[in-house]
Amino acid sequence: MNILYKSKEIGLFVEAWIWLAFARMAILILSFEYLMKLIGKPLSAQERVKTNQVLDRFIPINQAIERASRYSFWRTKCFEQALTAKWMLGNRGQTTYLYFGVRKELSLGLTAHAWLVCEGEIVTGGNGASNFTAISCII
Repeated sequence: MNILYKSKEIGLFVEAWIWLAFARMAILILSFEYLMKLIGKPLSAQERVKTNQVLDRFIPINQAIERASRYSFWRTKCFEQALTAKWMLGNRGQTTYLYFGVRKELSLGLTAHAWLVCEGEIVTGGNGASNFTAISCII
């Protein structure tokens, strides 16, 4: 049983690592506008999902993405992680909501953040997502 659990964990890690690489390449090669058209359609402000919950049933995918991010030699920040989770959950038939938010900081000016929500739960980017004002959402 323990070996089976480890093999599932390793499989998720490998899948997350590959999707992180793909996400980073897509971000580098494609324009933001074109990438957004490829991954989904924007939602109006009225349709956006409200959530205060952080993780629960998607912990294994979140952990796999976090581990894969630690072992990647390329940039794997919130946007790459959110894209990776979107693709991984999309392959599992889940509807996801990719949020982009901003906040103003005194020393840095405007900062941005991306997080992914599935079934009302934050899958990636939950750290501090509540501190950002959502300006866009892609389904």
